[in-house]
Amino acid sequence: MRGLSVASAGGQCAGPAGGGGGAAISGDGAGEARLVARVRNGETEAYAELVRAHAETAHRLALLLGAGAEAKNVVQNAFITAYRALGGFRAGAAFRPWLLRIVADETKDTVRAAARRRAATSTAGARRDPRHAGARASGSRTRRGFRQRPAATDRPPLSRAQPTVSPGAG
Repeated sequence: MRGLSVASAGGQCAGPAGGGGGAAISGDGAGEARLVARVRNGETEAYAELVRAHAETAHRLALLLGAGAEAKNVVQNAFITAYRALGGFRAGAAFRPWLLRIVADETKDTVRAAARRRAATSTAGARRDPRHAGARASGSRTRRGFRQRPAATDRPPLSRAQPTVSPGAG
């Protein structure tokens, strides 16, 4: 794709206040179909026009679906994915819904990955937290929710006393 990016293609991914950024593509889909055909023939500038036409909408969708600060990266990855998959794009189909489905999928993947990273970080942090060290040894809840019995050495000395049998007592 020779360094084509949303920003370099003129896409306004800074947010909804970006002000337009859309290329003049006819609303009937014929303009998009012509652009897609040109991209398939190797014209990267035609893809830049598609990017300019849809970058703002794609960015808004990524934000709405929870991408947050990662919205720009999500849109960038979605456009790259769409470019690579353009060979399998059905001729005559509308480009925008296809692209927005890719944006939604990228956003979902990004949000899930971020949640996994947060969970792994918090779990690893809890294991290293000295307040949690030795908690199980002192009778805390186990994995199944039952309390462990304290070890015999944790009981008072009298309860450890063993009855003795003396020879001849009988």
